[in-house]
Amino acid sequence: MFDKIPSLKDFIIYVIPGILICYFTLNILSHFGNIQDIIGTSSISKNSVLTVIGIIFSFLVGFLSSQVQIIISNHFLYKRNIRLRTLKTSTLSEDLKDKIATQIITIFNFDPAKKDEILEDNQIFYLCVNYVKIYSNDKSVSSIQRSGNFTSFASALPIPVLLGLWDLFLIIKMPFCYIIPFLLVSLALLILLTRKIILGFREDWVNTNYRQFFILSLRNNVCS
Repeated sequence: MFDKIPSLKDFIIYVIPGILICYFTLNILSHFGNIQDIIGTSSISKNSVLTVIGIIFSFLVGFLSSQVQIIISNHFLYKRNIRLRTLKTSTLSEDLKDKIATQIITIFNFDPAKKDEILEDNQIFYLCVNYVKIYSNDKSVSSIQRSGNFTSFASALPIPVLLGLWDLFLIIKMPFCYIIPFLLVSLALLILLTRKIILGFREDWVNTNYRQFFILSLRNNVCS
């Protein structure tokens, strides 16, 4: 669905987090002054021009914050991502790993003696991804890519969620001396939860691509 409607993917990954960041930021600032009467959410929603400007600004904020969070998450999960992409250290069964490696050798005409190198090369995964994109129909590609899109969306959520919690603490009039410790604890839990979600979706994306490659390569071998 995302690949068929790129604008929808952009809206979900960038605009929604941006709107949430802007909304919660304005609400938080409103607790410290009269900004709500000037550029508050209620005044923006009543003015069509401000609404359009707000959406465009939210997209920019969402794009920048999402990219920063995605870059940070990729940096800290770099080694784990390599392990997931590498056939030998992936979470697939040993039997399936061996069969996939055999099909990779057959399809791409690699030297059978280099089977161990193929199992340990994390770049081989991208050959499989390209093969899947070439020989799969649009529906299959969209279904496989969904996990990758959810990974990006999950990476973009920590800042909006943290701001939302901060806004909630101010609404319930939590003493400021308690807000900072609660936010720090929430941030730690949020990082752990986001990490688990990202790795779960990424693992599913990698394994699905490998399985799809295996199925397509067997089908193409039979047809040829």
